[in-house]
Amino acid sequence: MKRFVLLSTVVLPLLLIAGLFAMYRPVAGSDGAPDLPDSATADPFAIEIVRAYYPDEAVLAEVRRWTEPWSWDREAGYILLDVTGSERLWLEELGFRLEVDEALTARYSQPNEYLPGQGNGIPGYACYRTVEETFTTIDDIVSNHPQLASLIDIGDSWVKAEGGGPGYDMLVLKLTNSAIAGPKPILFSMSSVHAREYAPAELNTRFAEYLINNYGSDADVTWLLDYHEIHLLLQANPDGRKMAESGILWRKNTNENYCSPTSTNRGADLNRNFPFQWDCCGGSSNSACSLTYHGPTPESEPEVQAITDYVSSIFADVRPDDFVTPAPITTTGVFLDLHSFSQLVIWPWGHQTALPPNSQEITTLGRKMAYFNNYLAAQATVLGITDGTTDDFAYGTLGVAAYTIEMGTEFFQQCSVFENTIVPANMPSLLYAAKSARAPYMLPAGPEAIDLSHQL
Repeated sequence: MKRFVLLSTVVLPLLLIAGLFAMYRPVAGSDGAPDLPDSATADPFAIEIVRAYYPDEAVLAEVRRWTEPWSWDREAGYILLDVTGSERLWLEELGFRLEVDEALTARYSQPNEYLPGQGNGIPGYACYRTVEETFTTIDDIVSNHPQLASLIDIGDSWVKAEGGGPGYDMLVLKLTNSAIAGPKPILFSMSSVHAREYAPAELNTRFAEYLINNYGSDADVTWLLDYHEIHLLLQANPDGRKMAESGILWRKNTNENYCSPTSTNRGADLNRNFPFQWDCCGGSSNSACSLTYHGPTPESEPEVQAITDYVSSIFADVRPDDFVTPAPITTTGVFLDLHSFSQLVIWPWGHQTALPPNSQEITTLGRKMAYFNNYLAAQATVLGITDGTTDDFAYGTLGVAAYTIEMGTEFFQQCSVFENTIVPANMPSLLYAAKSARAPYMLPAGPEAIDLSHQL
């Protein structure tokens, strides 16, 4: 497999969480969003996927203040994004030349439907479990393997906490051999905080199944669960994920206090709502209907409150909240946030281009994980400035080695690609991250044996 590289001839997905704005009909906001109609009554599937050839970089920057393209071909001079009719007119008025991608438009402009004979999974994507099916898997693992697995309710989704509906619990699956006393180094892995990203939650769930199913027969897995703790938040945005299962390209949570209660623009971008350097640096939006709306205050969203409280409870705080003090080289633990898409392994900082204090050590582990999945390894700013994100929070606040893995090439990744490429490429990366949790700032520097063979 060819390594994904940043070249002008490569179509490069732009953001940590590569964005779509079809469902998010922007309205005028303090950060320069265009004055376009909101989508309270709009059809979320009335979209086109277009290649938008921009007239100059200044105009492109204006559009990026409003939304985030799927990808960017620098050499050809276009961005790929989805538009409604009013958005198309606005772009043309700015001087963009638009070409419709008929194949992508056909896929993303209609609701998901079950395949013939499909009984489980997201409609049209049988390889991906629904929110309910994911939680059933957790229950089954805990019930069948009580010594190795436990369930931790860390909080509630917005609908359950504040929205007056059933909503969902925020559930962490903890894997470790409870018969062996700790303390033990910890891997925390969360997934699909952006709802429309189908692959991450399923990969995280399969990681759990792999560990459980291979305990006692695979020496590495047995050692991991005996002497480490694996904490998995499989569905980090369950309310939003439920919306995305229908085929709507839903990114945020479903908070009805932002934009308007029935708008498909509503909600906050959970991966811009974390407290470290929240709304600091132009890496998120002040407009409530925007794709990257950061919420009115840091940790305004119950999902983010649950995650920050839990992560802070399992990892020690080993550095001050500054930009110059490194975490001790002996720090334990690894934090992962699984996303799609872009084929990247990235790390802090995202809010500034300056290197983090533990830059050499963080880079080394990031490159080792990318060795296994053959993704590009880089600091998060390779895709632009972002603030209030998960990995900046985990490293900036606590000092834990923190990474985002952007897997695959689409939000609704085809099952054939997921099964044949994403799973086999990324499972070794997750296992390596878990093995490194004992000393993430030392062990990846080696020496170590990757392959071992014996000949008689």
